[in-house]
Amino acid sequence: MRFGHAGFWQEYALLPFFAREQALLLTWGKDALMALGGGEKRRAVGYEHSFPGARLSLLAWTAPAQTPSTYQVKWGALHSPWGIAGKVVLASSGFGLHAEALFTPTQGLEGFFSSSLRHGSSSFLFAYGQEPYRVRYSFAMDVEGKGMQATFSLEDGFGGEPIYGGHSAIRRRKQGGAVKLFLPTGYLLFSASDTYEFKQRGAEVGSVVLGAIWKAPFGHVSFTYGQRRGPEPALGKECRCSVNLHKATLSYTKEGFALALTDSVPIGGGVGTWHLKKSMGEGVTLSLLYTLTSDR
Repeated sequence: MRFGHAGFWQEYALLPFFAREQALLLTWGKDALMALGGGEKRRAVGYEHSFPGARLSLLAWTAPAQTPSTYQVKWGALHSPWGIAGKVVLASSGFGLHAEALFTPTQGLEGFFSSSLRHGSSSFLFAYGQEPYRVRYSFAMDVEGKGMQATFSLEDGFGGEPIYGGHSAIRRRKQGGAVKLFLPTGYLLFSASDTYEFKQRGAEVGSVVLGAIWKAPFGHVSFTYGQRRGPEPALGKECRCSVNLHKATLSYTKEGFALALTDSVPIGGGVGTWHLKKSMGEGVTLSLLYTLTSDR
């Protein structure tokens, strides 16, 4: 028996507000029983049974009646006086399935479905029914070859209700990739990422970032270019170059050049670190740090 935030009721995609609830959880063998509530709070009871590679759970709750607010724009399960939910989870080495059903007097019958596939270093996930992005999918892959490694990932989500005059829905997308080339004494790394979001009020925001790193015995050289998109003044571009030579770093940004020196030395039972930096148009800054180490 245990009391706290850990329990199967937290895993309901259609009931995210239950993740904040503390409950009394009783487990025995492959079964688990949960109960929460008291006073004016939400009262709930749940049961879960585990099978080989699968779990089945049921949850029911009641809550105090709420008075609709003048500014209430959405009336959902959080505001319902009672509700019943069920969940099935299947899991294996290369396949996963998560399905839920929820009934409340405010929303009627709702459902959630999520499926994931994994093959080697690649994975794919599709989900439907969870707010705010009712349709979500993601894909990731990692390829290794002789002298190189490549990765790619994509996440995309769409809202379920049309907005902005009924022509569009909220959306959030993120994708990125990298290629790493191994050299006899170091490596070259090229990366790119792109994010995009269409918000509730019709604003489009996002960013694009390109990067490159050359790692060598003398240190490393890096280059990063980024561009933000969105309403003013969110728009902007940023470029950064840096050369690291052992304990010295020379960098360049839109503010100008900067030179930094860093070193660490053992002092007594700890390590002392100093950092000296000089930027264009600014004075010299010195930072000192002492870290005490212990074998205990």
